[in-house]
Amino acid sequence: MHPAMSATIATTCAGLASGVLILLGLIAPSEAVPKTALFGFFAFVPVIGCVVAALVYSAGKQGVIHEGTAEHLHWLARTRFLLALNLLPTILFSFGWIMFNSVDGLWRGSGLICTILALLTLFSHARVYVAIPTVAAWHNRWVVPNFIAIGLLAGALWVNVLVHIFATGNPQIALLVVVALFFVFYVKRGHWREIDRSRAKNRLLTTGFDEVEDNTGSTFYSPPERTRRMRRYAFILLLALPLLLDLVGMGKSTALANLCAIGAALTGMAGIVVERWLFFTDAPTNGEENHSVIKQV
Repeated sequence: MHPAMSATIATTCAGLASGVLILLGLIAPSEAVPKTALFGFFAFVPVIGCVVAALVYSAGKQGVIHEGTAEHLHWLARTRFLLALNLLPTILFSFGWIMFNSVDGLWRGSGLICTILALLTLFSHARVYVAIPTVAAWHNRWVVPNFIAIGLLAGALWVNVLVHIFATGNPQIALLVVVALFFVFYVKRGHWREIDRSRAKNRLLTTGFDEVEDNTGSTFYSPPERTRRMRRYAFILLLALPLLLDLVGMGKSTALANLCAIGAALTGMAGIVVERWLFFTDAPTNGEENHSVIKQV
């Protein structure tokens, strides 16, 4: 398997599992989500499966990045530890939800622990890549909020689907999806701009003020066509289509609302995969264009 694919699967699965746990841990006591066995089963079984997949695809050489530092290895170990550690409160939380239809007392406490550990997991997972200073696309202030935003969006999309299928839909959850989408838009816009500014700076340093070939200024940088195309795909799948489907489904009949929620989740997850793949394959080192540091170790 291509190393970038392993990293894409690991980060996507960890993000989805963490996002669902963060949201369920926070909103479980409210009436926004049904406390039924079916809802709990289809909420937590994918979460546990995603945690296992993230552990598998970040294990051994698959999780180690070429040119990684000791700090990178430490954050990778912390991430895997947090993922494994969160399995215990997740199982407790799901047990109370599925077997007793309850999120009170011990089950409520385990849910809050899930939320805290899941948020720490997203932060730690982002730091795995921030810790590699030679990659400008990763070593910047937008990577941590990017991981958190993507995880929350994935969780909101999946919870929204479950609420529509096992209840009658909830406008608060749909609104949560919209808020998460705008959060991701803000973060990704800043992240991509930071990448382009960094590459413009590197280009200026390597070519000099008087040797820039274009006429738009010495700090101008235009991403390659492949990058622009992948960004368009990510924008459409990750942001535009889920937002459109979410808005169309609000207040409509049950069947149409369910289809829109499922469609938003599917397109959103496809967009997340594209965004993750672009994150790992379009990562030139400082002063170097179109060179991915994701290599088989």
